[in-house]
Amino acid sequence: MNRNISVRNNQAFSKEYLQCDKDIVDTISEWFNRELSIISVLDYIIKSVAIYGVNSHPSQTTIGYHANIKRGWTNVLTNKLVDFKLIEKTRIIIDGDEQACEYKLTSFLKDPVVAWKLKDILPSLKLLYLFRKTKAAPKSDCTPYIVIYFKELTKIVITKFKSISRKQKSKKNKMQQRIQEQITQKENKYYQSRNDLYEVRQKLLDEQYKKEQEEKLMLASQDIGLVNFIQGLFNGF
Repeated sequence: MNRNISVRNNQAFSKEYLQCDKDIVDTISEWFNRELSIISVLDYIIKSVAIYGVNSHPSQTTIGYHANIKRGWTNVLTNKLVDFKLIEKTRIIIDGDEQACEYKLTSFLKDPVVAWKLKDILPSLKLLYLFRKTKAAPKSDCTPYIVIYFKELTKIVITKFKSISRKQKSKKNKMQQRIQEQITQKENKYYQSRNDLYEVRQKLLDEQYKKEQEEKLMLASQDIGLVNFIQGLFNGF
C-alpha cells in the first residue's frame, strides 16, 4: 500500500472540495450584492427549518409573500436552490392530495464554518444555530402518520384523518365566494325591485293627481256663473 498516493489523493480531494465551497459562497455573496430575491427565499426557508425542523413545509405562496415575489417565481428559485445543493425539496402527497413541499437544508449550510461566513447575508442561520443549541426545533415528526414511503422525490403519506388539500381549500373558498355573490345579487334585485315599485307608484300618483286636476278644470268650465265671473275679472267689469 502506497500511503503517499493516498495522502496526495486526499489532499487533492480536500482542495477540490474547498474550492467548490468557496464557489458556492461567492455565488451567494453575488446574489446578495445584486439584491436578488433568491436570497430572501433561501433565508425564509432557513428560518422555517430552524423553527419547525422536520415539519418545515411552507407553501410557495407563503415563501413568495415573505420574499415579495409571485408564487410561480418562488417555484423557479427554490428549484435553483436545489440545483445548487443548498436545500432539499420534496413534494408531499397526503391522503391522495398534493400538499406544500417539504424543505430541508443540505450539509453545506449546516457547516458551522460556512454558516459563520454567511451569517450576515443569511441572518436566519443565526436562528438555526441558536435553536439547535437550545433544542427548540422539533427532532421528530409529530403528525399522526400511518404509512410513509418515497417515490420519485415524492413523499407519500397516509394519515389517520382526511386532510384538506390546497385544491380542496381553493374549491371551498370559490364555493363560498359564489354563494356570497348569489346572495348579493338577490339583495341587489330585491332593492332594485323596491326602487322600481316606488317609481311606478309615484308615477301612478302623479298621473292620478294630473287627472284630478283636469277633471276639476273640466267641471269648472261647465259652470256658467263661474265662467262669467272670471271673464268679468279679465274684462274689468
